[in-house]
Amino acid sequence: MDIKVRHVKGGREETRRTGVYPNNLIFSSASLNMTWKERLTSDTQTGNLMLDGEILFKYAYSGRSCKVQEVVDGISSPDWVEVGVSIMMCD
Repeated sequence: MDIKVRHVKGGREETRRTGVYPNNLIFSSASLNMTWKERLTSDTQTGNLMLDGEILFKYAYSGRSCKVQEVVDGISSPDWVEVGVSIMMCD
């Protein structure tokens, strides 16, 4: 599993367009050539990363740590992998 996670806070264009200071988690996978953007709505959050309507990964974010679980053929792996989260502030 080659998932990388970035916590991105801010963004001048989106703030100007919506009036809301964005707070997002960006998940990326080089092997799948995919990037997922999930709006962060609280300090702890869980969700699914999907491709063509199929869940590929489940995630659990808490503070500055994130655990990711791979899903293959609709069956979740028993293991959760701790993934480092880099923080990026944008103005």
